[in-house]
Amino acid sequence: MAAPLPNTQQAMRRRNLSHVLHAVAAHGPLSRASVAARVGLTRAAVSTLVDELIRDGLLVELGPSR
Repeated sequence: MAAPLPNTQQAMRRRNLSHVLHAVAAHGPLSRASVAARVGLTRAAVSTLVDELIRDGLLVELGPSR
């Protein structure tokens, strides 16, 4: 088991990125609002995190579903 990260803003951001990525990996394609509800963050926070994960090539945005 890995040692817990120190309680810094950067560590919190990494944990939140991990939570978002794990939610999508576990549940398949989700809207940003659905991710926010699952991980307990605001939609604005999730949107920022998702944008970062897309930029880093870890997520792909599919667009609206029908």
